[in-house]
Amino acid sequence: MVRKLILLALCLIIITTTGCVVTGLDNDRIGPLYTTDIYLGDYSIARELDDGSGGYWHEYSLGAIDLSPGGSGATLIAPNASSLGGYRFDNITEYLLFATHVDADWDEVSDGILEIAFEVNVDNTGGLVTDTVEISAECWHKLPGELVNTVNSHEGSTVVGQSDQHELFIQEVDITDLRIGEVIAFRINLNTVFSEVDNIIINYVEFKYKTYIPAMESS
Repeated sequence: MVRKLILLALCLIIITTTGCVVTGLDNDRIGPLYTTDIYLGDYSIARELDDGSGGYWHEYSLGAIDLSPGGSGATLIAPNASSLGGYRFDNITEYLLFATHVDADWDEVSDGILEIAFEVNVDNTGGLVTDTVEISAECWHKLPGELVNTVNSHEGSTVVGQSDQHELFIQEVDITDLRIGEVIAFRINLNTVFSEVDNIIINYVEFKYKTYIPAMESS
C-alpha cells in the first residue's frame, strides 16, 4: 500500500511540473499481472506486479567484444556463416570480466538477472536430451566510500540436449544482494566440472533489474 502511494505521489509530481493529466488506472489493458498501472497521457508512468516488483526492466547490454578475457586464454572467435562469434570457453580456467552498476530506479524488491547468450561449439546430437551447460558468475559489489568488496558466487544451468553445433541458447543467472548506487564487477566462466557440454561461445551478456518506471538513459 505504501509503495502504491509513493507511485501515485510520483505521478502527482509529474502532473504538477508538466501540466499533463493522468488518464486513470488501467489494469484491463495490460492484464492481471499488474496491480498498479498509471498513465500520463498515452504513456505508462508506473507499473507494479502482483509480487510487488516493478513492471519494467532496466537493461545494460554488453556484446562479447566489450568483455575482457584478462589473461585467462579465452579465444576470440570472429562471426562466420553459422556463428555469431564471441569468446570460446573450453576450459574451467577461462573467464570473461566486465562491470556494471545499479541505478536509483531499482525496485529494491527483485533480484537482478545476468542474461548470457551462448552457442554450443560442438556437435552434441549424439549426446543426451538432458545434457546441460553450466555457467558460473562471481560478483564483487561495492558502494562509493566502501573499502572492501562484498563477494557472491552464482550458478546458472541450461539444458541444451542433443543440440547442433552453433545452436544458440540464453542462460539466466539470478544476481542477489543488490544495493542502489553500487558498482558490480563480474567474472563468468564455464563450469566444466558439472557441464556435460564443455565447449561454448559466449556471444552476448546483459545485466538487468526491475523498475517501477521506464528507465531513461543519457549519454
